Amino acid sequence: MGDNWSGNGSVEAQHFKIGCYGLWDRVGEMNCNQAILLADIVSRDRKIDSLTAAERETWRGIEGRFAHALADGTVICDIAVFENGAREKLYAILRAHPQYDVLLASYQQAFDDVMNILRGIHNSVLQEQLTYCTSILSLNTRMMAVNDAIEAGRLIVPERPETSTIGIVVEIQ
Repeated sequence: MGDNWSGNGSVEAQHFKIGCYGLWDRVGEMNCNQAILLADIVSRDRKIDSLTAAERETWRGIEGRFAHALADGTVICDIAVFENGAREKLYAILRAHPQYDVLLASYQQAFDDVMNILRGIHNSVLQEQLTYCTSILSLNTRMMAVNDAIEAGRLIVPERPETSTIGIVVEIQ
């Protein structure tokens, strides 16, 4: 799994790249201008007829991929959009879960175990970047979580992955 970002600091689009189930490219990724325009439309509840000529050109890259417009011009996002600190609220809910500390301790133990394995490899470049390399290897747990969620039926692979927006999020600061 990988992730790519676009945006300008107050608007961030995150595109998780899921390397199995046909979900790597999906519907594509928003560029910076598309992310900023979509965030502006959402945050100011704009309709299509309010877009400038330049914004309409940018909208063409969004429409049918990340959002769509109803007959009355109302824009409906086809991706998750977090506004007004919603992501922080979500994280607070997760941290309040009774198993959070158990999971955190498990991750810490796994991190420590991986670091100890890497310490045994006598490569000066690796040793200089030991924490970074351990962190990167620990990211593999993301795909473990995706696989477990699919196997448990909590996450359903889209019928047409090439048109899917799974793993795409926009956050408006």
